[in-house]
Amino acid sequence: MSVTHCPDTGAPSHLTLVLDTHLAAAEFAGREALTEAVVAELLAGLARDLAARAHAAEHGCRAATVLLGRIEAYILHHLCDRDLTPDRIAAAHHISTRYLHRLFQRQELTVAAWIKAQRLARCRHDLADPGLCRLPVRAIAARWGFAQSADFSRAFRAAYGTTPTGFRSSAAGALSANEQCAYGQRQPSSAPTHSTA
Repeated sequence: MSVTHCPDTGAPSHLTLVLDTHLAAAEFAGREALTEAVVAELLAGLARDLAARAHAAEHGCRAATVLLGRIEAYILHHLCDRDLTPDRIAAAHHISTRYLHRLFQRQELTVAAWIKAQRLARCRHDLADPGLCRLPVRAIAARWGFAQSADFSRAFRAAYGTTPTGFRSSAAGALSANEQCAYGQRQPSSAPTHSTA
């Protein structure tokens, strides 16, 4: 019988050695005992292999989660940069662009979609900020990496169901009503009494 060698090391594989040992013993033992021994050894080897793969997958999943967290932090830090691209992000983390896309695919998002969602959220926050009410909408969009105000307006409407200007007006109106309630609400005065006496 020929011995199969492990492709990585060139040494006989564990399974081959076990089978050879059992086949050599077959001359002295019955076939049933050999079958049971081979099956038991195969199952034990399979169990070891599955346990090793599960451990590697768990470690790989944890490492991928940590890496994804670092990548998201990097993106948030560079969100205002119009040149923020998947290629640049991948290069900054010493991974391939393909692997970067695979990391985001686990969240059922593309890298570009995640970047756009984060930019839109920052723009929405700034549009609702009364301290930035004098800053034009296009300036807020540019501040968060949108090169074209028309593209920003379309993306904002698709995400939030209203235009950036409409959202800003609604936010300002809500703020004014809340300010009145919190700060300037007048207490109902008692009606003047008119005496006819």
